[in-house]
Amino acid sequence: MILKWELDTDTDISAKQGKTSAETHTGFMYGRYNFDAFYLSGMFGVSRGKYNEAKSVEGISVNSKYRVMSMGAYLVAGMPMGMFTPEIGARFNSSVQYEYVDTANQIVHQKTTKKGTALAGIKVEKEVRLNKNLSVKPKADIYATYDFKRDHGTSIVTLRNGAEYQTQSVQMDRFGVEMGAGVSLIHKGNTEVSLDYIGKFKNDYTNHTGMINAIYHF
Repeated sequence: MILKWELDTDTDISAKQGKTSAETHTGFMYGRYNFDAFYLSGMFGVSRGKYNEAKSVEGISVNSKYRVMSMGAYLVAGMPMGMFTPEIGARFNSSVQYEYVDTANQIVHQKTTKKGTALAGIKVEKEVRLNKNLSVKPKADIYATYDFKRDHGTSIVTLRNGAEYQTQSVQMDRFGVEMGAGVSLIHKGNTEVSLDYIGKFKNDYTNHTGMINAIYHF
């Protein structure tokens, strides 16, 4: 089992309507149980973030700051077959965007969104020993995803005069593709440093993530 807390993860999000920057703090718990022919792995995480959004509404610049709290979990089953491992599983996420007031004095009310995603794919990795103390492990994976549960991105906005209106974000395709690649350097079997890339792709949506991880096995 692994416990981890990540601090100050900075993200920039670009869209047609404007740009959003986010600073998030994430903690999660990960576990894996091995059976004779397959394994089960799972994760539960909590994150909180601060968002700064700048957008244009009918030619008027509107800025806002708000906070989001999210919880997520996944469960995956895999069956190792040499250097290849097919996997199947599901991910779940629930997030709360708290009420805020933007620079146009509009009150955007709190909203909760939930999402469930099924995934299936395969990963490949192979450890190559360089000497008795050092080895390298290249790896790659590709998955197909499908959002079987998702809420409409509806926000209720209240003007200062008491009038209200609703806004709804554009829904992305339910189907998507995720792929990754990376390499790990392992020292004496218990210290591992890895460099990884994860890409997520849907129609009109692209997400690129790079990570550097250091793990010490007790």
